[in-house]
Amino acid sequence: MEGCFFCNPDKDRVLYTSEHFYVLLGLGPIVEGYAILVARQHVRSMFDLPKELRDAYAAEKRRLKDLIARVYGPSIVTEHGRVLACTVEDEEAHDLLCYHAHQLFFPVNIDLSQLVNEGPFEKIEFPGKSLFDIDSSQLQDDEEYLLFENSEDEVFIHKVRGKCPRQYMRYLVARSQGQPELASWQRYPDVLRIKEAKRKYTDALLSSPASPVLQERKHRQLQTVKR
Repeated sequence: MEGCFFCNPDKDRVLYTSEHFYVLLGLGPIVEGYAILVARQHVRSMFDLPKELRDAYAAEKRRLKDLIARVYGPSIVTEHGRVLACTVEDEEAHDLLCYHAHQLFFPVNIDLSQLVNEGPFEKIEFPGKSLFDIDSSQLQDDEEYLLFENSEDEVFIHKVRGKCPRQYMRYLVARSQGQPELASWQRYPDVLRIKEAKRKYTDALLSSPASPVLQERKHRQLQTVKR
């Protein structure tokens, strides 16, 4: 989709790509190692992924959390589902302008499970530890949600019952680090920290025989030889 930066990411910040997802080192890393798991298919939230992609999502989420653990330690995952996620900087734009499923991974170990204490949010009670354990009747097609997954892989979902600021989960993470202003990636892009994280992640990936980065390099080398 034209204008969506998740459809056309900065290639210098893409860590690796798989068949259905890619990992992007996002601007404004509140903590070094911040990464974004993005669905390559244009779908508005991870909850709305087609059923045939759910296993791939679970595998890619596990791969990224394991990579972060190797390099930085425990991490959490957040998502502001079904909300504007592209280049239009209109704070009122929470409609059908540009949805693109992505989740944020932060190398921190904090608890954001009690969002009912933070604003107009309603916790969804459900069995299991996966986003997809929620019954579709608990989250209607037009309902916005906030996801938090802790370092123990426990998932918490809250419906948004009022206006929720964009970058809200980033704000909570930044506040937990004593620097709430870092929630704004536009003001604090911190490209140097991104480059350092990419160097460390790439070193870790290349040390693994199953590395997607290593596999991509081998594929490119093979294509060069064939030419």
